[in-house]
Amino acid sequence: MTKEILILLQPGDNWSPVACSSSNVSLSSSTITMTSDTDMNDVFSDTPGPSLEPLGHNLILPGPSNELLQEQFILPGPNKESLKQNFILLEVPANDNTDKIVSTSNISEYTWESFEIPWDKIPAYMLNSCENGSIDKTQRREIVHILVNDMRNIKEQIPNKAFKIVAKKLVERYPKVFLDTDEDGKVLGSGLSTLLSQLQDRNWYLNRSHKRTGEFLKPKIPAKMLKEINNRRAGCSLSKWMPAVEKDVTISKTLLNSMSIDDPRFYELLEETYPSQREFLTRSNPPTFAEIKSEWPVLLIKDAIFRHFKKLTEKPVLENDKKYLKIMEYGKLKKQQINDDEELVLKVLRVLATHFKEDLKSFFYQFQNVSPEDNTILEEIPILEPVLIEFDMSGQKIYNVAMEKNLISDKGYPSFTEAFYICFCLFFNFGVKFPRNVSTTLEMIQRYILNDHPDTGTKSKKVEASKRKVIALITKLKNSV
Repeated sequence: MTKEILILLQPGDNWSPVACSSSNVSLSSSTITMTSDTDMNDVFSDTPGPSLEPLGHNLILPGPSNELLQEQFILPGPNKESLKQNFILLEVPANDNTDKIVSTSNISEYTWESFEIPWDKIPAYMLNSCENGSIDKTQRREIVHILVNDMRNIKEQIPNKAFKIVAKKLVERYPKVFLDTDEDGKVLGSGLSTLLSQLQDRNWYLNRSHKRTGEFLKPKIPAKMLKEINNRRAGCSLSKWMPAVEKDVTISKTLLNSMSIDDPRFYELLEETYPSQREFLTRSNPPTFAEIKSEWPVLLIKDAIFRHFKKLTEKPVLENDKKYLKIMEYGKLKKQQINDDEELVLKVLRVLATHFKEDLKSFFYQFQNVSPEDNTILEEIPILEPVLIEFDMSGQKIYNVAMEKNLISDKGYPSFTEAFYICFCLFFNFGVKFPRNVSTTLEMIQRYILNDHPDTGTKSKKVEASKRKVIALITKLKNSV
């Protein structure tokens, strides 16, 4: 015994059978018939009428009630007899369990679960490299491009779940190839999250590019402004730089800004409001420190700074003692004077600044016998970018970060290392360039310690000179230390 289902299609639409997720429902192409216009004369009159207007995207498998049309579509005109549409007639086994909703999200999920990686489109030499357990950066990028292009043949607005499914399939096929490792071959992770991010970023780029070409009538972004935008987001994940704001978070924002980090909802609200935070920080006229403190004071709290940085860059904060020690070995090899009483990170910065002939004092300000509450001392700082401050009160040191002649923290930080990590994160979180006099030193930290190599844009104010010097030193560290 079977039940018949009527599906309304807009003129010109096509329908193809899809297997239902429920084991109790089977839609077979052999049981599908398309009714012609003459067939429908028995149902509706020949009087032309306006098209049905769909209210949702769910297909209802009807039960005993005959309210399918009323539930799913607006019926224009005075009565049903004014309607005329194309129909599909489905026959399914009669079963009480068929009286349920099959959402298009289930159909979408089925599509991506069944997605096959297009191995035939990947060049043979790349597959051979995968089989041998090693591919270079160029080959990896090309594979990502091939996968995304094939996925976009199904849908351009690809859900994150689809990327996870595809990334998992690829990593499971070649687990050794996509491992995250450091320069010494130490395994840092399976590589799933890295591959997922690359797939997302590629599709985001294609969608943004397509949107721009489709809006050719709008004024083009001036080259100078475009360059500034690229510099502001250099080192950040493209998909995390300016995510879409999908809902109003005014209430959550108010709660978050007045909430202690010990509150169990703190990190949940921090995550929920992230798109709105980015919308505020990436506006065409970047917010000042005063505006940030007024609108989003939570972004100046240490834990929030670190969380925001990790999400934005998809990189860990700068804890990498092994690479710090390599730089120290290089400094000793070059017979630099090193103060063993200083913290490791400060010694590393001194070694790098000496090597690049930069002035660390223009980034790290030390004040003797000056109270941290004395804000007038900040007027002596000539630059507005984030800088480090040391207050030395009779041997007791407190560190802080200043931006636009304002202290980030009311209480300060107990160590130079913590203050530096916070300061470095702010360059990315707030889209700020490195101070000119330490541009190369900080770019070395970005590229070597953080392993972050932006494809476009730079936070250095020296641009090519900094990049060239940084790559040269990285090569020396690799070959001589």
